[in-house]
Amino acid sequence: MWNSHNPHLDDLVLTHEELEKVLSDQGPSLENDSNESPETPPKFLLISVFGEPESGKEAGNKLLARTKSLNKLLHLAGLRDQRHVSRFIDNKIPCTYTHVEYKADGETPASLTVLFLCPKRSNNILGAVRVDIKTRNCFAFISSRFEGDSQDIISRCRRNVDLLQINPLYLLMFIYENRIQRWTDWFEESWRSIIEAETVTDMILPQWRLTKKQLDTISDSDKLLTQLHKTHIELSNSHGVISFGQAFGDSCIKAAIQIEDYRKSLGYTPLPTRDLNGLEEDINMMHSQSESMKSRMTALSSRLSGMINVSFNLIAKRDSKVNVAIARLQARESRTVKGISILTFSLLPATFLATLWTTNLFQLEGYKNWLVFIGSVLGLTLFVFACSYVYGRVARKLEETRWPDASIMDTLTSLPPA
Repeated sequence: MWNSHNPHLDDLVLTHEELEKVLSDQGPSLENDSNESPETPPKFLLISVFGEPESGKEAGNKLLARTKSLNKLLHLAGLRDQRHVSRFIDNKIPCTYTHVEYKADGETPASLTVLFLCPKRSNNILGAVRVDIKTRNCFAFISSRFEGDSQDIISRCRRNVDLLQINPLYLLMFIYENRIQRWTDWFEESWRSIIEAETVTDMILPQWRLTKKQLDTISDSDKLLTQLHKTHIELSNSHGVISFGQAFGDSCIKAAIQIEDYRKSLGYTPLPTRDLNGLEEDINMMHSQSESMKSRMTALSSRLSGMINVSFNLIAKRDSKVNVAIARLQARESRTVKGISILTFSLLPATFLATLWTTNLFQLEGYKNWLVFIGSVLGLTLFVFACSYVYGRVARKLEETRWPDASIMDTLTSLPPA
């Protein structure tokens, strides 16, 4: 908890019982007090809770607040109707909207609450900021997934107490600054991933190349494509996140203008134009950073698309070289097999006849025996080669006729004329 007016309540860590007691003590002073002058500097109370309401069953992400304390927090934030509480807690879609609370007459606005849920990738900051119309007393409730985000927002509030006394909605601008910082870190991660891939594939200018110490190891094409795909997913989500940030800033400006319009209609002194424009100028500066980041992300998306296409082409080129090498090896092996086949065809008839000659089935004398043997070997060898040649020709013709027949069988039957 952080209180801008009470040093004893500055940056306290409260138990559930202590939180309930503080809310009971501080709550009435923050609500609309008819005895308090509209010119009195507004009070400001900020309570941050860690966790995600919509994923409270998950370990480590459970909202660290009891139901009774949470209901009290939301009551002070202006959510008196259970329908509004359910819409705020159960919502999982990034959004920013305002809720106006009226007095008993149903016509006089009493307070305005800005409710917001930042996108998942921005580490889930959920909050409600209630500003009293008459006194500008502000009660803010923030639920962040990580403690560092809440501490950063509180430190910004502590450094700019004077701005919060002018307009409590400067808290929303501090939250916007925190989100811009987180989104910038996210953008740098995606940028670095693309530069790493471009360095590995040697598709980047020398002055942008990373050194070996800066470069993470991408040892093979699978890791490279995996990293490119992850980066593509991150950049695909970036435009929606940045667009939400800009809508969040616009909602802050509209809420500030709406509060001053209500004060003017009720006869209270509105903020000087200088102070109101100061908040608008700060938010416009955040808008400018968001626009610059969006344009850079668009450029990175184009670079990433080209990188993915080139990577696939490089991998296909490498695979084609491997296939050519394999084809050469297969051709060399086929020539070896063909040579062995020719050698077998050449020696097999002679071996067969030599075996047959040793059985003494043929009784030929002297020189005539050798002439008959050699002539038989030559004739049988020529016959074997002739049979092999004829078989090859017939097999080729069968292959040539089989494939056209298969393609004809695979075609669709012609439709009858209309």
